[in-house]
Amino acid sequence: MPAVVSISQLLVFNAVKFACKQTEAVKVKHSVLQETPLLLRMSLMVHAETRKRELIDKLFAMRLCVSYDRVVKCQLV
Repeated sequence: MPAVVSISQLLVFNAVKFACKQTEAVKVKHSVLQETPLLLRMSLMVHAETRKRELIDKLFAMRLCVSYDRVVKCQLV
């Protein structure tokens, strides 16, 4: 069951409505409402263990966590 929840959260985060055709050069920006607990928690855990922006940026590029800027904002709250 946890695997199903994790996969569904990844699908929700990566589901983006396209109003028009986009090229690869256009960066997709997710809203805070699309963030799921799995992705936010994963980002915070990676940052807490490594403190490496490059790693979080690579995971964000693969759509496996939220952006580094968002991680920093979450820690300030």
